[in-house]
Amino acid sequence: MFSLGQSFKPVVGLDFSSSGIKMAEVRPAGKKWKLIHSGFAPLPPGAIAESQVKDKEVVSQALKDLMKANKVSTKDVAFSVNGSAVIIKKIQLATVSELELEDTIVTEAEEYIPFDIEEVHLDFQILNSTPENMDVLLVACKKDVVQNHMEVLQGAGLVPKILDLDLFCLGNFYLNVINPNWAKSQENAAIINIGASVTNVVVMCNGIPEFTRDHLFGSRHLLEDIQRAYDLNAEDALCLQTGLPNEAGKEIPQPPDYDSELLQPFLGQIHQQLAQSLDFYSAGHQDKPVTTLYLAGGCSLIPGIAPFLESQFNEISVKLVDPFQLIETGKESQPGGPLFGFSPRFAVAIGLALRGMSQ
Repeated sequence: MFSLGQSFKPVVGLDFSSSGIKMAEVRPAGKKWKLIHSGFAPLPPGAIAESQVKDKEVVSQALKDLMKANKVSTKDVAFSVNGSAVIIKKIQLATVSELELEDTIVTEAEEYIPFDIEEVHLDFQILNSTPENMDVLLVACKKDVVQNHMEVLQGAGLVPKILDLDLFCLGNFYLNVINPNWAKSQENAAIINIGASVTNVVVMCNGIPEFTRDHLFGSRHLLEDIQRAYDLNAEDALCLQTGLPNEAGKEIPQPPDYDSELLQPFLGQIHQQLAQSLDFYSAGHQDKPVTTLYLAGGCSLIPGIAPFLESQFNEISVKLVDPFQLIETGKESQPGGPLFGFSPRFAVAIGLALRGMSQ
């Protein structure tokens, strides 16, 4: 979405979240994509919070170690932001040329952006137009959040080339990886990325993000409840949440009351959050009903989440997204590899890496 200087190919996609840093680099491989590098660097609690890097030194060092451990030589990177620091508005204006719109976009934006216009980076894209009107996607991101991330990248010896939004990265991932035949399929798809602290919702219709929303809700809520209820550390709580064994290969048995007391109420909260977004979308797009919901993010690892959501949303098919099954990967994603079980968390990082290839 935002370009920081001239773009060079390839770029490394870096997805920063409260749980850690996801890294991905891709190359074309015939009609598909190949994952050249990928990795995950966990971060201590509070290092990243509310879309801001709170401990730049810790995050920058973790990033350095991540790139070194995976022998990544590419220095040009693409990164993204989300949450309350970002405003996305679809607006309708009288039709003018793109050059004329560039001259007036700041004035128009002041009506829709709840921040001081001097405090944000602005960008826009014309979605469609008629001789009378045009639909414009207006995007604003707070400058201090962007600068915050750029200082971390530069501190790790990297060169920020592309700034995007998590929501648009998911859309890019959908168009290039999940459904590259989207122009023929005429599918109206909701791509849902449920992370540790933020849930991204984007509805794609005919290659356009018709609806976007970030919810400040994620798997960390369940993780913290598990730790409190069963006196588990973070690693074992995550194993119970996902059903995957810990690093020692040990599985954490499910307590008898886990399903009724913690899991089902949490799944109900997820449904409530997503239903709000889909209801809001449907109210303005009755002619474009969502037919498929693609579920990604760490929360999609929770056993049973897809059938639960499908049972709640009438006439919407719910499918889990496994990025490492949709593109060519190496041994790191196979059983016993360092990223086995992490695949659903990489949709944004891969969407970012694809941004570099499209420049």
